[in-house]
Amino acid sequence: MVKFANCCCDWVHSPEPPVGSTLSPSGNFLSVPIHPPFLKDGSFAMPHRQPREHLLAALLESPEDAILSVSLDGAIDTWSQGAQCIYGYPAEEITGQPLSRLVPLHEWPGLQNIFSLAASNGSACSETTERLHKDGSRKFLRVKRLFVRDEQGNVTGFLERARTLNSCGADTLAEAPLRSIIEQMPGLHWMTDQNLRITANWGKDLAAAKILPDALVGRSVCEFLACADRHSKKNEEQAHFQARHDALTGLANYREFMDRLEQEVRRAERSHHSFTVLLLDLDGLKRINDLHGHLAGNRALQRLAAVMNEHCRSTDLAVRYGGDEFALVIIDSDKGMAEQVAHRVENGLQSDQGKPPISVSIGVGVYPEDGRSAHELIEAADRQLYNYKRTENRRTVPHTSRALSSKKASR
Repeated sequence: MVKFANCCCDWVHSPEPPVGSTLSPSGNFLSVPIHPPFLKDGSFAMPHRQPREHLLAALLESPEDAILSVSLDGAIDTWSQGAQCIYGYPAEEITGQPLSRLVPLHEWPGLQNIFSLAASNGSACSETTERLHKDGSRKFLRVKRLFVRDEQGNVTGFLERARTLNSCGADTLAEAPLRSIIEQMPGLHWMTDQNLRITANWGKDLAAAKILPDALVGRSVCEFLACADRHSKKNEEQAHFQARHDALTGLANYREFMDRLEQEVRRAERSHHSFTVLLLDLDGLKRINDLHGHLAGNRALQRLAAVMNEHCRSTDLAVRYGGDEFALVIIDSDKGMAEQVAHRVENGLQSDQGKPPISVSIGVGVYPEDGRSAHELIEAADRQLYNYKRTENRRTVPHTSRALSSKKASR
């Protein structure tokens, strides 16, 4: 009895490998150059359906499992019916797109690790991870992954099967003993994400409370505990605000910035509207700290935050995401509007009466001209910012603002 794939031992068993594949002596899945069974338009290319082919077709058509294959350049090659159910994209829309389109920014290091394993001829693996639905919502998934090899044993990509966390089947051998222990502990136990949304639940008292395993997944802790009194709600709101904002300046923090940026990318995709990202660096913060002390440095950061808040709308997002690094997400805006905002921020700092005087360097990323993903927009703005920082004899006016001033002068 031969297993269909190492990392997916609970999928199907067949007397022989599926059509278009063989198993190496080490047990790795080998791809053979035939027509793929699942095409971009959603049809199957299986001219002679034997029993094993029917099994493969049924597997790809399963609404429970998201099955997809990815090439080494990160592009999605095949897409199952279950993948459409879980992620929301039809095959004709997502095939050929990068896998990173489904991955939140904070999960990118894990995605890069996958391709590092592929480069080093890694073996099968599994993990619990977070992925993005087409509508911008997040899915908690159990993912099992197998590297696909050619006849020479070289990795050509990987095959991935994912299932939503609350419908996952058996635990891995490593997790099963720990989960069994937790399930016998008195009371109820759960794990949450940063928004206090439950991602897993266990406990001996689940049965007594008539709660099914993983039935709480997706609900907030306060919703489960029925935190209806005003005091509890106020504490929850305060805790949520503190978790997503910078304590010194009151601006949004890195996590809020990344989440909002991802939301705006997806909103712009649907509405076909433009928006912009401004990255700002406070110039000479170390020098201020050295000459005037850290309290003066903190006040300088707060002064910049106040000017940013003054010159952005309530619908925009002002961010401090690092020591001297700030950002603005300006919705429904183009390059010209972004340059105007940059110019107003620079003028606001020049008018500020605080000591010592401060200035900023600014870079702009415009959707979709500079990129169609959060990562591309940040990179574009970052390149512009640091090119400007390296400019000799520069004034305090940002590069984009200086260009705007030139245009006004020529009129």
